[in-house]
Amino acid sequence: MKIMPGKCFKEIITVVLLVMTCVILADNAGNVELSSLGKNANNWKTKISSCIGVKDGLMQIIAYAGCPMIFSPKINLDAKTNRIILFKMKLESGIDGNAFIHFITDQDKKWNSRKRIQFRAVGTGKAEAYKIDMSKNPHWKGTVIQIRLMPYNLGRNCRFENAGEKYFEIGPGFTGMKPFVWTLDKYGIEFQANSAIIPVPYSDWRKAAFPQKTAKRNLKAQVVFLGDSITQGWTLNPRYENGSKFWKKDFVPMNVQNFALAGDETQNLIWQLTEGKAIDGMKPKLFVVMIGVNNILRGTSVRDTVAGIKAVLKVLRKTHPDAKILLLGLLPNKVAWDKKGMIASKTAQVNNIIKDDADNKHIFYFDSSKAFMDKNGKFDAKLFRDGLHPNEKGYGKWTEILVPEIHILL
Repeated sequence: MKIMPGKCFKEIITVVLLVMTCVILADNAGNVELSSLGKNANNWKTKISSCIGVKDGLMQIIAYAGCPMIFSPKINLDAKTNRIILFKMKLESGIDGNAFIHFITDQDKKWNSRKRIQFRAVGTGKAEAYKIDMSKNPHWKGTVIQIRLMPYNLGRNCRFENAGEKYFEIGPGFTGMKPFVWTLDKYGIEFQANSAIIPVPYSDWRKAAFPQKTAKRNLKAQVVFLGDSITQGWTLNPRYENGSKFWKKDFVPMNVQNFALAGDETQNLIWQLTEGKAIDGMKPKLFVVMIGVNNILRGTSVRDTVAGIKAVLKVLRKTHPDAKILLLGLLPNKVAWDKKGMIASKTAQVNNIIKDDADNKHIFYFDSSKAFMDKNGKFDAKLFRDGLHPNEKGYGKWTEILVPEIHILL
C-alpha cells in the first residue's frame, strides 16, 4: 500500500506548506514564501516528528505527539524588508487550534515564546492560505537566521491520547528523499496513521551506531536481544551503572547478540528488522524483546504503543517462524518529573494487554517487574539509577530471574 498525496485516511492530519525554491524570495510588499527557505527535505529538521520521505514534492512526516515542529535550514533574512510569511496549510475538518511561527535572530539565538507569532489554524479539509505578519512581533528585527513552524498544538500536554492523527505532509516543492512506500503488508501489518508502526530510519547518532552493531553481529547467535537503552544497558561500558558484568558472566556463554539502542521506539525496531536488515542471515533459537517505554515517554498512547509491539512480533514470526520469542513486560518506573505516575500507569496498561499475545508455543510473556519490587510489593527505587534504568544491583536482580527463563526456552 502506498501513501499517495491527497489520499484520505481516517484520522490523518495533512499539513501543506507552499515550498518552491531554495532561494529566499520576497516581493515589493515584503512577502516571503515559506517555501523559499529551502526545498531539500534533508535540510529541514523535525522535532516530535520524523520525515519518512518525499512524494510528488510533499514531505511525508510522522508526528509522535500533538505539537510537531519543522525547522527551516539556517537562513539570512532581512527582517526589515521581509515582513510577511506566506504558506498554505491543510488540516482535517474538526481541527481548531493554535499554531505558531517561532524565529531566532543573529542577535538572539535562543528559542523562546517572546519570538513568535501565534495564529489560528482551522481544519476545513482544504488547503487554506495563510499570511502571517511577523513584524507584529517587536523582536522581528535585524537578521532572522532560522524559522520554526508548529502547524498545530493539540492540547497543553501535547499528547494524542485517543487520536490517530500522526501522519501529515508539507510541500509541495521538496526534493532529496525517496517517497515513503508502505511495505509491511507482507508481514501482515495493515497501514495505520500511527507513529508506532511506521518504520523510521535513524537520523541522529544512531545512524552511525546501528551499522556498527550490524557489522559486528554474531551470525551464529542463539539468543538475540532487541529493545532500547534498558536492554542496551547489559552491554555498555562497565564504568557506568549497568549490567555489563552480568552480561559477560551469565549471557555471553549462551551465544548472544544485543541489537538494542538507546532511545529506540517500536517504529525504530520495526525498521531495524525490515529495511535495516539487522537479523537477515541469522537463525537464533530465541528473541528476547522489550520495547515500548520510549513510545509512552514521548506521548504515544497505550493503544498505539501496543500496536507497535504487536507489529514487532508479527515481523519476527514472519521472518523467523522457527524461533521462539520471549516478550518481556515493560519494567516498572518512577521518573522524577512524572508526578502523577502517568508513565508508570501506562506501562502497566501496556503490559496488561500484550501478555495476551503469548501463545506459549511461539511467543512467551515474562513479567520482570517482580525483580524490581521491595518486600512490600512496591517499586524499589534502590534498584534504579534514575527511576527508569536499573543500576548494577537492579541488573543483578533482573539476571537472577531472567536467565533461568531463557534456559528453559532454549
